[in-house]
Amino acid sequence: MLVEVEAPGVPSYSTAARVVTGYDRSEWFPWAIVGSDSLLDVAEAAGFHPPTKWEGRGRWFAALHAN
Repeated sequence: MLVEVEAPGVPSYSTAARVVTGYDRSEWFPWAIVGSDSLLDVAEAAGFHPPTKWEGRGRWFAALHAN
């Protein structure tokens, strides 16, 4: 799985989000912001191998592989 994460030093937290397109809005749903520093713990807890992380144009990404 490819994911976008926050930069090192940014804390992880949970919140709520919804999708807004034109005049349509979804219901609110749980959402998590994951900092790259805590990604290893989150990935392992979800059953993934340690992630491969990289930065590109100021954004941080990771590749997660299932155990």
